[in-house]
This record gives sequence, structure tokens and C-alpha cells, in this order.
Amino acid sequence: MTAVGDDKWCILRTSAARTLPLAESLAAAGFEVWTPRETQRRRIHRARKAEEDCTVAIAPSFVFAKAESVPDLVTIIAAPFSQHPRFSLFRYAGRVPLIAAADLNELRRAEERAAHKQKRSQRYIYPRGAHVRVEHQAFGGLIGIVQDCDGKHARVALTLFGKPFEMKIATWLLRTDDVTKREPSGIAA
Repeated sequence: MTAVGDDKWCILRTSAARTLPLAESLAAAGFEVWTPRETQRRRIHRARKAEEDCTVAIAPSFVFAKAESVPDLVTIIAAPFSQHPRFSLFRYAGRVPLIAAADLNELRRAEERAAHKQKRSQRYIYPRGAHVRVEHQAFGGLIGIVQDCDGKHARVALTLFGKPFEMKIATWLLRTDDVTKREPSGIAA
């Protein structure tokens, strides 16, 4: 039998529509809970063509809570009235199974992949002459000047080892945050 530790989690079950509200409600009450989420682009209404970003659960009906909070969660479940959406504690063979934090890593990676996909789908317009920093990949940390930008890609003038060159870079890989107005450098910051 495993002892309840900081790295153990229990599973809470609820309806698919209550997954995110339950996680938010329990988190607001001070419980350490987590459910994997992603942002999706959905139509507002069938008749309209307008769309909006909305957050959805990757694993609907499952919320994970730290194992040390099981007694408090059982108290909430047993209460006749609760400020939280209805949920139950997942049981198997008459006991509450505990999951190691490492066993949740694949769900965490799925959440990261979804966030990365969302970030890649964004379009950024950088004005000509803007100083930008490359955030990822081989040229990460280099600072350059935008020559041209169409929203999806930007042509950026960089300097690497004292030699100037231009490169077409996806705009989601560029940032203007904390970039001082100085000449492009080949030194990664």
C-alpha cells in the first residue's frame, strides 16, 4: 500500500459540462486540482459565421486532486448542499486509487501540445523596423529588425558572427518584449 504523499493524486468524476467549473470552484476553495485544457475556436451560433476562442477539457469528466485532500473532498460530497458542482470520488475495488504525478505526465504533454498548436495558429503583425527577439529553435535569443511582415511570416534582418543576413521566420516565434532599440546582435540573450 502506498502512503499519501505530495506526489499522489486522486480522480474526481463529474459530467463533461461540469469539468472546468468543478476544477475552478475547487481551486478557488483552496484545493490543488488540475484538469488538462485546450483552447479551441468554435462558432458562436450555428446561423452565424462568427467564431470565438473557448477553453475545453481535454479529458472531459475527469479532475485530478492532490491525495491529501481526500478527507475534505469526501466531506464535500457527503454534504447535502455544496457550493461546488456535483462530483464523485473515483473508486476501484472498494478503495480510492492514488495516481503518481509521473503518471499524469502524458496528459500534461497533451495540454502543452494543444497550447503550442494554439500559439502557432495566432497571427502577429510587426511593423517594419520593429526590433524583435527570436524565441525558439536554432536562432533563439537573436535580435533582429523586421523588414517585412504579412502576419504569418516576417522577413527579419539578423546578424550572426558579424555577418548580416535576412531570414523568413514565423511570427509566432518572434517577440518584442524586453527588446531594446539597438543594433541586431549575434549574441543570444
